[in-house]
Amino acid sequence: MSALLGAGVAIGFGTPVLAQTTTSYSITHGFSFSVGGNTTPLVRGFHGGSAFAFSPYAFPFWSSSSYGHSYTISPPVPSLPFIHTHSTSAAIGTASANANSTVGITTIGVGTVSGFINASGTATVQKRGEVACAGSYAGVTARQRIRSPFGGVIWGPRFAWDFVSGGGCAIRKDPIKFTVTDPDTGEILNSGQFLDITNTGDGTVNWDDDSLDFAISDGTFSIDLNSPFIPDNQRGTLSLKVQGGIITDSQDSGIFDGYLPAIGSSGTFSVSGSNFKPDLTFDYNLGDFGKDVDLEITADGGAIPVPESSTMNPLSLGVLGLIFLGGKRFWRSSSKK
Repeated sequence: MSALLGAGVAIGFGTPVLAQTTTSYSITHGFSFSVGGNTTPLVRGFHGGSAFAFSPYAFPFWSSSSYGHSYTISPPVPSLPFIHTHSTSAAIGTASANANSTVGITTIGVGTVSGFINASGTATVQKRGEVACAGSYAGVTARQRIRSPFGGVIWGPRFAWDFVSGGGCAIRKDPIKFTVTDPDTGEILNSGQFLDITNTGDGTVNWDDDSLDFAISDGTFSIDLNSPFIPDNQRGTLSLKVQGGIITDSQDSGIFDGYLPAIGSSGTFSVSGSNFKPDLTFDYNLGDFGKDVDLEITADGGAIPVPESSTMNPLSLGVLGLIFLGGKRFWRSSSKK
């Protein structure tokens, strides 16, 4: 079971001196995960993060830092709770960024693991031409050898995304995936995705124990919990699109039916009440492969800063291009660890 990551980007435009522009994200997921079997699963954690700041007003003009690694948590089972935290930061001129990630394991038992992950960060600029961005992820993967892969997942999203309109946006994804591998040959026998949460655009989205709150000016939000390996009564989809503060597409089904307002409604609203599900709970059954196989459940996420090109000056656009290319190499190398 594993992780999510987030990203923030702030870009200064307009007059040479601006009021402070800050973007931020804080994403926490609690999870309880069952992989079956009669032993404790192999549990691994992973972290990654990067911070970048650029200012044309201060030599040497930019500052950057990053981290990324993976590690075995169990076996043997460590002293619990197990908490592992990383952070990094960058600052130049009046541009600054920081990125943080935490893995927490609360229980490890026969075929089970539970805990939480957190990814958070901020990016701040105060002058025209400055750029700051931050991104981070944290995660846990559970692996078990079993003949008939089936079990259950409790995924408790808790996040706060705040992206200032005109100051940039980001794509944030949180998939939960599975892979079944032949332990003798290494052949992948089956793979797919149970859940995907995607958010793009400008505005704020907050998910806590009591409600799911939106204040989106331009952007999208979607949940896809529609895998054929999940029972019909536990599936659902949700899709929201907002333009100019008004909902232009609104679709919900299954367990999310009735969540969203109608097209033409305001992009600022809350989902709460008896039908709101603060935790996403579902079972899965991947069938019998006729032999022991290795089941791995993992959620790896990514968030790519995406500036609003219509307001970019050429210098900032070039810098963000370098950030994007470097970020692609960073996420790719981290995912192989």
